[in-house]
Amino acid sequence: MTNTNNNQNKKSSEDDVIKELEEFAMPSLQELITLTLIKMETLKIGDCFNQLNTPITHPTKEEAIVEAVKRMEILCFKQDEIAAFKKTGKISKIMKNGKYMPIDETIQKHINILEEKGTLCYAVIHNEDPAGFKTTSYIITSDCKEKWSFEDENIKLGILRAYVYNHDLPFLSEYIFIPVKRLPNGTLIRIDY
Repeated sequence: MTNTNNNQNKKSSEDDVIKELEEFAMPSLQELITLTLIKMETLKIGDCFNQLNTPITHPTKEEAIVEAVKRMEILCFKQDEIAAFKKTGKISKIMKNGKYMPIDETIQKHINILEEKGTLCYAVIHNEDPAGFKTTSYIITSDCKEKWSFEDENIKLGILRAYVYNHDLPFLSEYIFIPVKRLPNGTLIRIDY
């Protein structure tokens, strides 16, 4: 009976991924391949947790700050940004199209909502793609400590866990992994457009 339920859950998960991929508005081939691989890897990790019946450990705010600081160091954030984040657990600016900008009320509201859900935002990247679509990527730590090692490996490849808010089509906002690139001035931009 358990194998039947696991097979049904796995099939349902695969169907959900296919449905989610079909909902994207004409993604590029590169984006589709990247998203598919990341979704498949996420499903494998999910299956691994389900099969092992591993309990989920939610981090404390202090543990999440330590993890976020480690990631900021891997990503070569400026030392003053890291020091300020260590003290407060809050970011003071966003990266918008390769420039640092102050945090506005809407972005702070989104950060607060994400924190209420158990994630910690340690960077925000606002981009506009060539077609003019606007997205804000809230770079976060997972609310599940067991996923941190997987996320850390992706960071080394320039792929970050994020909640991406789509300003033009809010119903397409989602938690995904995004590829980023560091610019000479120290800011990050999303590069999967």
